[in-house]
Amino acid sequence: MDDDMKAKSITWKLTGYMARKPVSSFSCCCGFIIVLVVIVVASGLAGITTPSTYDWTIASTEESKNLDAYDDATDQVDLPANLQGTRRERANMADVWYLYKSDDGTEIFTPARLQEICVIERILIANEDFMNFCKIRPEVDDWEPLGVDSCEIPDSSVVQIFYNFTLPSDFIADDGCRLLSDAEVRAKADELYAAVETEEGIAAFGYLLDKDTLERGYSTRTQSQWYLGGPLEGYNTQLDDSSDQFADYQNFLAADDGSVGGVEKELFEYFDIDSNEDNFFPYYPSPYRSDVEEEGMEILWTSIPMRENEFVRLVEADLFFSIFSIIFVFGWIRFHLGNTFMAIIGILQIVASIPLTLLVYRGIYQIPFFQQLHALTLFIILGVGADDIFVFVDGWKQGAPPADTPPPEDEEAATEAIHERLYRTYVHTREAVFNTSFTTAFAFIATGASPLMPISTFGYFAATCIVINYVLVMTLTPPTVIVAEKHFGMAWPCCKKTGADVESSEGSAESDEDEETIVDKYYIPLMKSEIKGVPVFSVTCIVTLFAVAIFLLTRGLMLEPPEEQEQWFPPDHIMQRAENSAVDDYISGGEDTYTHIDVTIGVSGIDRGNFNVYIPADNRGDAEFDENFNFYEEQCQRMLLRACDDIQTFSCTEDGCAPLTTLARPDTTECFIGHFHQWLADEGITTDPYSLSEADFYAQLTTFRETQTKEDGESWAYDIGIIDGVLKFVSFSFTSSMEMLAPYDEKGPVLDRMEDFLDHVKSYEECDVCSCGSIMQTSGIWTWYRSEEGLLIGFYNGLAISFPVAFIVLLFSTGNILLALYAIMTVFFIVFGVLGFVQLLGWPIGVSESVAGIIIVGFSVDYTVHLGHMYMQGDKHDFFERAARFEYASKTMVATVVAGAVTTLGAGVFLFPAQLIFFVKMAILICTTIILSWIYSLFFFMGLLYVAGPQYDSFKVMPAFKWCYEKIKGDKAD
Repeated sequence: MDDDMKAKSITWKLTGYMARKPVSSFSCCCGFIIVLVVIVVASGLAGITTPSTYDWTIASTEESKNLDAYDDATDQVDLPANLQGTRRERANMADVWYLYKSDDGTEIFTPARLQEICVIERILIANEDFMNFCKIRPEVDDWEPLGVDSCEIPDSSVVQIFYNFTLPSDFIADDGCRLLSDAEVRAKADELYAAVETEEGIAAFGYLLDKDTLERGYSTRTQSQWYLGGPLEGYNTQLDDSSDQFADYQNFLAADDGSVGGVEKELFEYFDIDSNEDNFFPYYPSPYRSDVEEEGMEILWTSIPMRENEFVRLVEADLFFSIFSIIFVFGWIRFHLGNTFMAIIGILQIVASIPLTLLVYRGIYQIPFFQQLHALTLFIILGVGADDIFVFVDGWKQGAPPADTPPPEDEEAATEAIHERLYRTYVHTREAVFNTSFTTAFAFIATGASPLMPISTFGYFAATCIVINYVLVMTLTPPTVIVAEKHFGMAWPCCKKTGADVESSEGSAESDEDEETIVDKYYIPLMKSEIKGVPVFSVTCIVTLFAVAIFLLTRGLMLEPPEEQEQWFPPDHIMQRAENSAVDDYISGGEDTYTHIDVTIGVSGIDRGNFNVYIPADNRGDAEFDENFNFYEEQCQRMLLRACDDIQTFSCTEDGCAPLTTLARPDTTECFIGHFHQWLADEGITTDPYSLSEADFYAQLTTFRETQTKEDGESWAYDIGIIDGVLKFVSFSFTSSMEMLAPYDEKGPVLDRMEDFLDHVKSYEECDVCSCGSIMQTSGIWTWYRSEEGLLIGFYNGLAISFPVAFIVLLFSTGNILLALYAIMTVFFIVFGVLGFVQLLGWPIGVSESVAGIIIVGFSVDYTVHLGHMYMQGDKHDFFERAARFEYASKTMVATVVAGAVTTLGAGVFLFPAQLIFFVKMAILICTTIILSWIYSLFFFMGLLYVAGPQYDSFKVMPAFKWCYEKIKGDKAD
């Protein structure tokens, strides 16, 4: 740029103001940042969003729409008298599971062990708030003041199976947990062993016995399932403010803010478990990482409300380690820059990126969703932000005049010298950091392609944070450097080893021996070492790293979806061990461990209305109904009867249904139509239900709905969907043979079989008359299956977007097609090297891998962009041959790259002590990415540039564009 154009440029004017008034510039920037941060804190923009069960649901999927439509339809039904009261149903997602295993491999069913099990489970029922959360016994009227005796004791409790209490008061009595006789225990145990020799017995009692029971002759394990009641007092249905009801269950069983309370606290006290809440790092380690043993048994327990509270607890505990990351990065900046003031401002500048990003994210984007996942951005921005500061400061240092330069004649000349130097540093940093920031930000934006809202918003947040950090580096860092040099004793060493010291394109940097750096003394000579004119070390690096890359690439391409449920807690965690054991160690799961499916006719869809995807628990839409569906029609009733019969024998030979061979578990289908027809006959109304008039039919169906219940005492209200006195839909339900914790690759085939069943029903001749088009099946497990599928889609879509963008950035930042190809090949090898390493570790593509897969692209491109950019910048210093360009890039950027790598590596290392598997995986993936990026950028990419890098104007983009332009222009002229 000539002097006139430079004088007119905004950059020249901006750097001139910073050079003349550094303190004012610094103060203005700091003041503005402080004001914005105060606004963020004062306005509550920094608050964490309350988690909901819908956060990871993809609202646009057919499964989610159907489930929301069904939920809204059942939420609208008229409640009959037998359902107008609290806790008449089993509560959704509030079960408590206890698992027991004998330590020595002996039989679990002994009088002493059963007595201990009874005492343990009595902690729950004896809790003073249990009567406010238990399921009310069907025979109890609302007005009966029976206290705890109004509660139902679950028959899925092994204690109830052996003790057979009549009332809860018998259970909690002083002699309730008496020592049973050997004969009593033997009789009941033998009864269970005999039962599981049949398929029906496995379905009913298989969850009580370990999978080797039949072979061994006895069981070394058993478990209990305790359920609670719903809806809670003050709510009409379980769907009424479900998040608030869930929080109430949480506070009864534990807490909803990560603290210890409720039944959980009593269990800790009984087993003498230290909660560790008063530790320097509260709840580190988690109290659930204790071994619990009593009466020669290992005891485990788990519950979704407890689990959610524990998740909050561990996230908060793990994020405490960010303090050490900040301290490390501060120390490294201080070491690298040699000035405390600069280090303090630098780390505050980096940390300030988070609240400033929140201001944009929530204030401008209007995205309210912000959770602990987004806080992971801090670990990313610590590395990226420090790297950007290093680029600026190193550029400033390299712009220092040689030691023998005469001092400026006066203050004006000194200021102008600083201005000129600042301008060159600013332009260099603006280009170098923009290239890396843009690529990294776009890699995060690519996560916005994920259909999972938490991941997409994490991408938007992280990308914005990268941009905010770039703005701070270009506004606050320049005056900070000058202030540090002038007022805080920052003495920059002269940096003769810049491009200006090389006299020709074939020369080397000339410098005093005592000023040589590690790069000068070791890296450059090593990379340039030759035997008979062949750069042996560089060629060896290229060949070796290429071979390693091909190996890791083949492994990375072998990555598959999870074959088991995602693990969130460490393997020694009580809840994680309980969940793993429930899936792996028993003949079958308890009834609630299998997928519950509802089949509905009459609900045609959902109108989402003003649904906001970023507030997923609110306004999920209004159910729409099939106006042509009239259940009075004989063919509609026959269709439902036939479907209810067929589902019980509909085959499923997929792995997800094993060991059963039917889609439905035996004796789990609940279908009202047969009971209704039988009731009509029993009441003497008619033996031919199809002979009733339409008015009589609906009147009798309403009476049946209001007076009759299912075998377990629950109402038919949600199966006979009467809304405002009109029958809108009907449904039946069953428990499928697929476990709720089935892995991803087993869910899909079972879902296909379920859709096959719907097609089977639609093919009935009855559907030629009855409107069967609105038949649908719903289950929460299918929405999670689509979420797991969304992880894969987002992962591959993100890579598909990130790589082309990275190549375009590399192409324009370097201006050379060959160098850009080298760089993108390096990035490709780094990304798939990390993925190959993941595969070698035995990990599938889960949540952590999907998020990290895109982060990898952003991290891996940084170093190659920096080095490639400086390689081509050698032109400005008359370096045209590859050897001189290589040396120039090495002298100006290798130290910066190493410093940036150490910073990001150090920030990531402090995630290793985290307890959540997600954070530990992120630590491994971030550190692996940095290590591979460092190795491949310095030894593969730079090796390629030294051996076969572009020289002079070869492979430059602009000459090619000009040639094409002239060619096209010439052709038109002809």
